[in-house]
Amino acid sequence: FYDLENKIQIIPNDLWEIIDRQAKLGHCHANFLMHTKYYNVNESEFISFEYLKKAIKDSSIPEAFLRLGIHYGWGIGVKQNHTLQMHYYNKAASMGLATAYSYIGQIYVYGNDKFERNLEAAISNYEKGVAENSKRAIDKLCWLYYADEACKDLEKAKSLAQKAIDCGYDEGYIWMGDIYYWTLE
Repeated sequence: FYDLENKIQIIPNDLWEIIDRQAKLGHCHANFLMHTKYYNVNESEFISFEYLKKAIKDSSIPEAFLRLGIHYGWGIGVKQNHTLQMHYYNKAASMGLATAYSYIGQIYVYGNDKFERNLEAAISNYEKGVAENSKRAIDKLCWLYYADEACKDLEKAKSLAQKAIDCGYDEGYIWMGDIYYWTLE
C-alpha cells in the first residue's frame, strides 16, 4: 500500500468508503491510505497533506514521515520548508526506512537554502541506504559515481550496478549498460 498511487484504481469504491470512515475515526494507517489516494490527484495536494499529518499521530509509519519530508521539500500542499524536509527524512531513517537515506543524500548532492552541497555527506547517506539494499540509494550513488564530475568513479558505479543486479533490481542492467555504453572509447 505504500506505493498505492501507482495502483490506486485496484481499490473498489466501497473499500474506500470503509477506509475513509476509519480515517475519520483517527486510524493512522487509514489516514495514510487516504493520503495515498489523493497524492497524485491534481489540485488535491492540500487534502493529501492533511491526511498525511494525521497518519503520523502514533509514529508507526516511517513512510508517512518520508512523505511529509517530500511534501515540505517540494511545497506540496504546504509552504516549502527545507528544515522540516530534512527533519522528517531523518525521522523516517531513524525508524528504519532505508530509502530515506537516499532523500537525505539527494539534499546534500544539490544543496538548498538551508543545506549546502556536501558530497561527503551525500555519499555517507547513500552508503547507509546501500548497506540496507535500498534500490533508490543504490541508484542515486551509482549515478553520482557515474555522472558527477566531482566524484566520478566508474569502477564504483559498475560495482553498484552489479549490486542492484545481485539484489534483483532489473534497473541494475540498465545502469550497467549505460555505464559501458557512455564510456566506450
